[in-house]
Amino acid sequence: MPKTITAPPVPPALSHRVYESHLVELQIELVKLQRHVIAGGRRVLVIFEGRDAAGKDGTIKRIVEHLSPRETRVVALGPPTEREQRSWYFQRYVPHLPTGGEVVLFNRSWYNRAGVEHVMHFCTKAETEEFLETAPNFEAMLVRAGITLIKYYLDITKHEQKRRLSDRRRDPLSQWKLSPIDAKAPKLWHGYSEARDKMLERTHSVAAPWTVVRADDKEHARLNVIRDLLWRLEYPDRHHRLRRPDPAVVFPYDQSCHEGGLIAPGSVSCRGSCGELPRLDLDETIRSRLNAVFVSLEEKGETNHVDGRNGLFGPGRGCHAHLHGDAGRGFVVDASALNLHAWRPTIRAKSLSF
Repeated sequence: MPKTITAPPVPPALSHRVYESHLVELQIELVKLQRHVIAGGRRVLVIFEGRDAAGKDGTIKRIVEHLSPRETRVVALGPPTEREQRSWYFQRYVPHLPTGGEVVLFNRSWYNRAGVEHVMHFCTKAETEEFLETAPNFEAMLVRAGITLIKYYLDITKHEQKRRLSDRRRDPLSQWKLSPIDAKAPKLWHGYSEARDKMLERTHSVAAPWTVVRADDKEHARLNVIRDLLWRLEYPDRHHRLRRPDPAVVFPYDQSCHEGGLIAPGSVSCRGSCGELPRLDLDETIRSRLNAVFVSLEEKGETNHVDGRNGLFGPGRGCHAHLHGDAGRGFVVDASALNLHAWRPTIRAKSLSF
């Protein structure tokens, strides 16, 4: 059985003055680090992934703000061209890899194939599966070639995502960040959650492990990502008082992170009278109909989040599934109320507090 991790409390919010003071101190350390990277001809690649509005742009902006633009590049590729679509999937990213003395930051990366492309049906399931199989090998090859590869996943709650997207729509200076895909993100929350969980599990490796960032608080997320970078990469004259990253904000990925609330809710835990229930592999037709029911519940406001991925219910009557919500409430659903054979699922739910 995997160990259960209990999420530590998120640190209290910082005042703007304190935040700016810490940020300047860390940016000075980043300049020292880059000087060492240039002198040693090192190649550093940092990947930032996360949900829409998770804070990737802002975090990258604070990292590169005072670095040399000649040796620092931010890569944020648009949709692939027709020629790129006919090429090896990783090929379009290879020209952007760092050369000696460079720090390159990917604002989204090849992991689009496991996230937005998969959820929005821009690629086939076979293409997604092939990516999940080959990505760890591709990254291991980069590491063996001498590239320092660091991967961050910025994780936020559904409530925070909705708030940030709403702020973008009202702010005329931030509307360039909005896209048709962003507008669909809240409605596809459980789909993105499933894609996130599968991506982290399948592509977390010894050569290229994932680091998760709890990013509901932008200021703490930015400061702790920079601290994590500074402690991962050795450089001379590091300040003797440089703090370690807060483990309540930045931590290595582990499957048990889901159970302790370290990763924003997006999965369903299934329990019956005999404890954990085995997975129930549903065919695509049934699973899609289940998903439609759960989305309908969510849109009616009957729960903050439900997830209809396969493995939801165990066999037999009387089995129950706890559907966890973002705001600390949920529902118990009677599995026997789902008439899978008739494909007319109905749900009897009662509100719980936990």
